[in-house]
Amino acid sequence: MQEEGPTTLVVPTPLQSAPIEDAGVSTIYIVVGIAVFVCVYGLFGFHRRRQIDTRELTFRKLTKQMGFNRRQINAIRRYAVNANLSSPLGVVMNQELIARALAE
Repeated sequence: MQEEGPTTLVVPTPLQSAPIEDAGVSTIYIVVGIAVFVCVYGLFGFHRRRQIDTRELTFRKLTKQMGFNRRQINAIRRYAVNANLSSPLGVVMNQELIARALAE
């Protein structure tokens, strides 16, 4: 049998959320981590870029300024390899060789 008397309702306490200060600190860690990642990535990219041969960098820059598309650049590279040139830069410097390379 049930006891006579008032009935009490037991309500579980809600879970406590993390204090606002902790959320701010973790956000700072995330922002600093992203900044460090971007800096390191930039330094490695710069270092890798400097390892490329200067003739290759010049070739890329000239072909971009001259407005060649990828197919034409590949044709110039193939022509330089077939002509046993050390760099396709020599082909780009000569209009006659460019015409020959693009004609093939």
